[in-house]
Amino acid sequence: MTEEVSIEIMQKALLRERQARKEAESIALEASKEVHNLRQELKDANFKLASFDAKKNSEIENVFENVNDAYILVDEKGNLKKLNNFATELFNLGAGSKKKNIKDVIYYDDLALYKKAFKKVLTEGAIKNFKIRIYKGNGEIRLLQINGIGIYDTEGNPIGAHGIARDVTEDVSIKNQIEEQKEQLDIIIKNSPVGITLFKEFYKGILVINPALLDMLGYTREEFFEVEETNLTYPEDQEITDKYQKMLTSGEVDSYRLEKRYLKKDGSILWTNTYAKSIKGEDGKIKYHVGIVEDITSIRQKTLALDYINTIAISILGKIDIYEIAKIITGQIASYLETNYCELYLVNKEKGTFKKITGFDYVEQFNSPINDDLEIELENSIVGTVVKTGIAFIENDTTANPNYVFNDKVRLSQMAVPIINNGEIIGVINVEDKERNYYTDDNLEVLENIAGIVSMQLKNAINHIERIKAEDENKKLLIRLEHSNRELQDYAHIVSHDLKSPLRGISSLMSWIKEDHLASINAEVMSSFNLIDSKLQLMDGLITGILQYSSIDLENGTNEAVDINEVFQDIFKTLHVPNTINIEVIGVFPIISAHKVRIQQLFQNLISNAIKYNDKDRGEIYLSYSKDTDGYIFSVKDNGVGISEQFHERIFKMFSKLTNDIDSTGIGLSIVKKIVDLYDGEVWLESEEGVGTEFFIKLKQ
Repeated sequence: MTEEVSIEIMQKALLRERQARKEAESIALEASKEVHNLRQELKDANFKLASFDAKKNSEIENVFENVNDAYILVDEKGNLKKLNNFATELFNLGAGSKKKNIKDVIYYDDLALYKKAFKKVLTEGAIKNFKIRIYKGNGEIRLLQINGIGIYDTEGNPIGAHGIARDVTEDVSIKNQIEEQKEQLDIIIKNSPVGITLFKEFYKGILVINPALLDMLGYTREEFFEVEETNLTYPEDQEITDKYQKMLTSGEVDSYRLEKRYLKKDGSILWTNTYAKSIKGEDGKIKYHVGIVEDITSIRQKTLALDYINTIAISILGKIDIYEIAKIITGQIASYLETNYCELYLVNKEKGTFKKITGFDYVEQFNSPINDDLEIELENSIVGTVVKTGIAFIENDTTANPNYVFNDKVRLSQMAVPIINNGEIIGVINVEDKERNYYTDDNLEVLENIAGIVSMQLKNAINHIERIKAEDENKKLLIRLEHSNRELQDYAHIVSHDLKSPLRGISSLMSWIKEDHLASINAEVMSSFNLIDSKLQLMDGLITGILQYSSIDLENGTNEAVDINEVFQDIFKTLHVPNTINIEVIGVFPIISAHKVRIQQLFQNLISNAIKYNDKDRGEIYLSYSKDTDGYIFSVKDNGVGISEQFHERIFKMFSKLTNDIDSTGIGLSIVKKIVDLYDGEVWLESEEGVGTEFFIKLKQ
């Protein structure tokens, strides 16, 4: 705006100079016209006219001699007859100059223009403000403005012309610069991305308002000038705006910057950085006010959105109560959007339903009560559509959407955004407002960002609920299992007792019969008695094995430090090892954490099988172990009959027998497998028929 003041001062100076020159030209022209008129009126009085004409010409020449511009007198052919000092200097026609005709100084490209103008002076009598270029010394080109008058004889024939030539080169240059600067300033104002306005008083006597400001507010130029200032400023910002305006107009401050809101034509809010400055004249008084308005709505919305997103993220961090998390999310979103209602739904994918877990009323500032039992079908609802498609949705006129579900109040705008975790839709954020067209794509983008941030914490909260339910179920299952185990243990003991009692009775009866009738029993009958006795023993062993198998996981499972070396010693004391069998313990076995009775059952079954199924004259059994990355691998190796590969899995099943050995119950290896499974271990074997078998037991440390 300083440039504009400078331009104004220059214009005033030029105007005063022009007025002075015009006064001089006016004197010359008036005198010249008077001469011309007298010639016409006094043609018949030649002597008197000649005398008077000479007198007037003398007066005119005296005037032109004293004017501060170049005076030129030429004949009808343009030959130079007389020049004042200014003309001599302007045309560079000093002593020795060879230029005798006016056309000798005319710029080449303007010769045709000169001829036309000179002819006009001679035929029409005068020419005003005629501009033409001339050559000056050293090839310099100057622009002249000429006012000329024709000179006539007593018969009215043209005999020459004279006039004033003024060098307007600098004037025109300054004027062009002014026009160019004004044009540049207009371009800047019209194309500026910020709003610009120039006025004498605030919103009164507006001189300039650029398109950017009109676009920001949504008005045409004509509409803007019809709007009252109080209808432009947001009501809550009017007081602070008035305060700064008064300070500026009173001169208390030269400028101010203010973040303020305007009301756009459509009623929406325009957030701006507004800068106002006063422009003073030479007398120090305020002449203008300039205002610059920068639209920060989008920046402010993004900053505000980021603040809310951060607040939500921090507020729910570490929380596992899903209702508490939902209340924080809905409250913050409703506050950010300043919308009537915000609610959060959880999706039950298995049932194909969703359930509202909280709803926040922004107007009333409270969370609405939730019915935990209310499950909503996915069909025929906007939220249900979002759950099925996984695509966020804005409805700016719910009356036109048949899927809008009326709750407590009818609201005309609705926006729903899915909450997605690892590709699974776990919930929906739903907002509603009473106004139509309330939500924007920017709002949708913010809600999608919030949904992405809260998805993990919400999923953790859902998992927490499921974990609590699972733990409750597990507790109930454990109680039922413990009760069932007790019943099973009692049942096993009862069955064992009830089955063994008749066996013991039969065995006793057989003993009595043999004792009472020993002399009369022949060999065949005695053989039958012995066979019955062996079957009774087998049956007793089978019942004992079943009882052991069923009792393995019912026994006290408290682990203790078990020395495997001591376990082997106890086994060797109870087992009958024939003289044909050699058992070698390789190395010192480790101490493990386990239940001693179970470990003893495990190794006793493997060693007894190795003894029982050895067909060699000299049986060999090797007990060894190795250290593994996460435990121990124990080995029981023999040189017995071996096991075909097709039976490597079958032998670990209950009552599985590979021979018709009457002493085998088919339970021993199933007990081994069950004990290994209790310790999350592994059991496998390598065997070759006729060569031997090696069982491997892996137990974790």
